[in-house]
Amino acid sequence: MFSWKSWLINGIHICFIGMGSKRQLIRSFVEFALKDGTCLTIDGYKVQGTNCDGLWQYVERELFNRKESKSVADSKQTVLSSIAELDMPFYLVIYGIDLLVVHNTLKFLRPLLKISNVRVIGTMDHLRSGVVVPSLEQLLSNLRLVEVDTNVDYRSELLSLWEKHPPCYILREDQHKSASEMHAVISALNVNHRKLFSLIAEMQLAACSNGERFDGIEKYSLLRERRAITICNSESKLDALLTEFITHNLIQQSRGPGGKLYLMIPFPP
Repeated sequence: MFSWKSWLINGIHICFIGMGSKRQLIRSFVEFALKDGTCLTIDGYKVQGTNCDGLWQYVERELFNRKESKSVADSKQTVLSSIAELDMPFYLVIYGIDLLVVHNTLKFLRPLLKISNVRVIGTMDHLRSGVVVPSLEQLLSNLRLVEVDTNVDYRSELLSLWEKHPPCYILREDQHKSASEMHAVISALNVNHRKLFSLIAEMQLAACSNGERFDGIEKYSLLRERRAITICNSESKLDALLTEFITHNLIQQSRGPGGKLYLMIPFPP
């Protein structure tokens, strides 16, 4: 953490990539090392696709803890002038910064990113890093990538997605579940269940990022996935793990091309 902090002091932005959710890592870093400045956290899973006007008003509300925003021009001017006048660092923490790049949302914050005391700490899905990094470097000239494999499941990211776009089964009267109930189900499962769910979530997020139609992950392709070797190495073990997810409606199973079984976590891409 000390090297990360020294990079920020020297004007270098940081983006964490690697396997697993990095939210808890970032929270610990913020609490431990970033007390010398002001922090603003943006959840890319919630604001992806937001237009320019909506993003500036969102930043103003979050920064000043306001329920209502001013006009867009006033919001932008208020945010920029307030941050520029700070005599301390301004840390902009962005979960899922790759989503803001893919959806052309981050570019709206270009004036903010150019302020001298602004430092960005972002997280990125490693499966998209090769595509996203060149575009990100155009917005952040001094960028350092830090690869960390936390192997923590992606429940926080999924809950953020579900908050804005609820899974289709939440809308059904006979199977209504709240986000907290889904979280409780995932938390109650064993380690291999959570690892498998995290892997499926990561594969689905990667597949959905290109904007093409997504019909699901071919069930038994998971047995050929090297990341699943330590989780399940046979059809019987895979079926046993998936039973809990399907029973609790956390994963949908359907027939696809060629009669093959496909799996999908039911939230819209």
